[in-house]
Amino acid sequence: DMNSEWYNLPSGSPIASMTLEETNLRQLTGVSVMAIVRKDGEEIDYPNGKTALQSGDRLFVVGEPEELISFELLAKGEVAVPQGDSSCQWLRLPANSPWAGKKLSEVDLLGQYGVQVRAIRREGKFTRWPDGTSNLQEGDRLLLCGGFYELGLMQRTASPPVPQPALKLPFVAAQVSEKLFSD
Repeated sequence: DMNSEWYNLPSGSPIASMTLEETNLRQLTGVSVMAIVRKDGEEIDYPNGKTALQSGDRLFVVGEPEELISFELLAKGEVAVPQGDSSCQWLRLPANSPWAGKKLSEVDLLGQYGVQVRAIRREGKFTRWPDGTSNLQEGDRLLLCGGFYELGLMQRTASPPVPQPALKLPFVAAQVSEKLFSD
C-alpha cells in the first residue's frame, strides 16, 4: 500500500555527500531509499546505511504521500538535517498529552527545552516551520529537533504514562507446620 517514486537529488542538496545513516531519512521523513542510480549509471539496489548520497543521484523512495513530501522538503534543504550533538525525531501526541489543545507558544518548547518544532504532520498535511499560533491536536506528529537529552525529556513530558489501577491480590495466611532449622 506504500507509494513510490523516483526522485532526482538536486544539486546543492544538504543531504548530498551524507550517508543514509547520517541523514536518518527513515526516522525524519518516514521514507525508505530502495535503490540509487548514479549519474555514471551505477545502480545500487537496497543501499545500506554506509551508502553516501551524491548530487545528481536518482533515488527510488517508498513511503506514504506525506512522507514523500517530507523527504522532498528535506532533500531541497527546506527542512534541515541536524548536525553535531543534536537530533530530530517525530513525536505523535497521544490523547492524554498535556500539549493537546494548546498553541505552540503556550507550550514554549524552545524556551523550556531548547527544542524546535520543525514541522507538524496532521491528517496527511505537512506544515513546515509552524509558528506560535499553531494549535496542537491529539494525533499530530511533530518533527522535533534538539539535544538528545532534551528530546528524551520532552518525549516523557508530552506522553505521560497512563495510570494503571492497582491490582488487588488475595492475601492468604498460612501456618508453619514444622521448624525449618533446628536449634
